[in-house]
Amino acid sequence: MLLEHPDKVTGYCRSEVSAHGFGATLTGAAEEVAGSSPRTRLEILTRTEHVDALLGMLKDNWPHPGLVYWCVSAENFGVLS
Repeated sequence: MLLEHPDKVTGYCRSEVSAHGFGATLTGAAEEVAGSSPRTRLEILTRTEHVDALLGMLKDNWPHPGLVYWCVSAENFGVLS
């Protein structure tokens, strides 16, 4: 879905993480013992004016409930060559 919107998404990365705290619902004995639950982390680089539209698209299209998000300003962005 993100690749279909190059006008709103400058770039993104996806990784598998272990979630703790807010939004981390532990289901099953293994998660209870570990104290964390598996989640997917998305880091999306976009312009401020596209945040609301992207959140709406993720809400409508993300197959997993309980998506937790936060927004931070990128003071600088580039590619080292």
